[in-house]
Amino acid sequence: MKKYRQKAVAEYPEFVSLEDKIAVRISGAQRRKVKVVCPDCGEGRYVFKTSINQRLKKNTFTGLCHSCADRQLSDRRKNQRGERNPYWRGGRHITPDGYVLCTVEPGHPFFCMAGYDNRILEHRLVMAEYLSRPLLPNENVHHVDGNPSNNDTENLVLMTWANHARFERLLSLGKVERKDVINYAINFVLDKPRNMV
Repeated sequence: MKKYRQKAVAEYPEFVSLEDKIAVRISGAQRRKVKVVCPDCGEGRYVFKTSINQRLKKNTFTGLCHSCADRQLSDRRKNQRGERNPYWRGGRHITPDGYVLCTVEPGHPFFCMAGYDNRILEHRLVMAEYLSRPLLPNENVHHVDGNPSNNDTENLVLMTWANHARFERLLSLGKVERKDVINYAINFVLDKPRNMV
């Protein structure tokens, strides 16, 4: 005689009502749904008994409805922003073009220059800190040596977008050299002496 393994009887939480059930026909087979009441909002809904059993085995069944589970997940994600996130790498990210992006918090003095993701290109941030003011939308920061990840103040020059485009075009045609960038830079007076080239 064959010995059959007895099925383990799952212990259901009190918010699962086994008495209140409905039958659903799927692909010709009949499956049972039982009523589950959300422990947060008290909303009742019917869930397949097999899916409850699977999640009870994995210890992942919470009984929450979709809206309460989404709210709980979004609250957990809000608490994991910035340095609290386990994947935090110091707030610096290098783009495929070689530019460095820095993450700034909403209280940062130059947060107004940040994009939708709270990031600023590092060379723009360095220039803004050097000038002690946010950069204007028509101002561009040029790397003198052409290396986008070298963001030393000696390597950065402030230009208008039009002058920067003109200089880059002439540079690509071979009519000017990189050291001639000072002729296209914005003339501004600084309290501190600065070696631009």
